Amino acid sequence: MKVICIGDNNVDCYKREKMIYPGGNCVNVAVYMKQCGWQAAYMGVVGDDQNGKLQKESLEQAGVDASKIRVCDGVTSSVTVELVNHDRIFSEYDAQIHQDHPLAFCEEELRDINQFDLIHTSCYSIFADGALEQLYKTHVPIAYDFSEEYTEEQIDHTAKYIRYAFFSAGERTREQVIKMLEKACDAGCFLAVCTMGSKGAVAYDGKGLYEQPSYPVEVVDTMGAGDSFIAQFLACYMEQIRDLRLIRPDEDDMLTDSRYLSTVISFSLSKAAFFAASHCMKPGAFGNPYKIL
Repeated sequence: MKVICIGDNNVDCYKREKMIYPGGNCVNVAVYMKQCGWQAAYMGVVGDDQNGKLQKESLEQAGVDASKIRVCDGVTSSVTVELVNHDRIFSEYDAQIHQDHPLAFCEEELRDINQFDLIHTSCYSIFADGALEQLYKTHVPIAYDFSEEYTEEQIDHTAKYIRYAFFSAGERTREQVIKMLEKACDAGCFLAVCTMGSKGAVAYDGKGLYEQPSYPVEVVDTMGAGDSFIAQFLACYMEQIRDLRLIRPDEDDMLTDSRYLSTVISFSLSKAAFFAASHCMKPGAFGNPYKIL
């Protein structure tokens, strides 16, 4: 199966360690879905600088198709990272290049995108007016990471275009998380999932809740934990749905039948939690960093 991740990227600048890693939500998800056995491509904007080269080469080394990257004049997006008790804390974020070059798509690009099984993007991806609707009209399912950067208005505006919504809410109560997931599904999503760090994850499909505890590990760096969870969940969930359709092609209502869907969701959550935990046991999201002089 094939995924195209469209949107944000940023290098992760570790202040104390003086190291720069490749990264960014859509870049990370592309790499992690490749690790899950999918064909993966990334489309987004980088600058014509050393960090833009790092992003492109790191994707290629990970086996991700980086041919759709747009190299523009400017400085590749970056974020400053500090590790506090092994938890990554973001501070200074420079995304000017995304502001200067918002994503829009020509007809040829849309035809290419239409060949994929899944689109992934995020709240950090800056689209030109109507571009998200353009992606929606390809009829390729869209997964969207709201991260922690969302309001009810943003959910209302965005959810009508997307099939799978992901949130992060380490500081919110269980009741707040459930209300948020319900709102996303009411606004148009087929399935909404929220990761809550060490408190695990919860999913809602418009009918029932599914809860998944986290797997305890010796944490080195939480960078990429949420992105790896998203990637493994999507890979596992969509593969299971595909296989069910192959063995039961006569059942049109399969995806509304809790006998199937509850098992698929629970299994996918478990695999995603384990995959995310494993990524907390090493520094950076992926790839080889370089030293800041």
